[in-house]
Amino acid sequence: MPPTLTAQYHFNPLAEKVFKPYVGAGVNYTIFYNVEDGNTVKKVSYQNNFGYAFQLGFDLMLNETFFINADVKKLFLKIVVTVDASNLATGLAMPAAVTINPLIMGMGIGMKF
Repeated sequence: MPPTLTAQYHFNPLAEKVFKPYVGAGVNYTIFYNVEDGNTVKKVSYQNNFGYAFQLGFDLMLNETFFINADVKKLFLKIVVTVDASNLATGLAMPAAVTINPLIMGMGIGMKF
């Protein structure tokens, strides 16, 4: 999962409500590691890169201390993938611009202190 830094805006954060929604926006940095190239080509390389992130979520208060959190993040990332197929034809390398826009859902339990 790419590390993501977001700024969040909580609607009425001081209100005594059970349901507390928020929105967020920020950046992510995606790092590719442990990539298996397969058996057909010599190597596939992926460019690490920054992208944008948008978030919707809420806290559902169980009592004054504990809450359930759920959120959805949409990431927007463009990278360059290079396929080194020089084992198939001398000097054959194929770069490609790739767009990756994952939707990430999360859920957790939190505690205020």
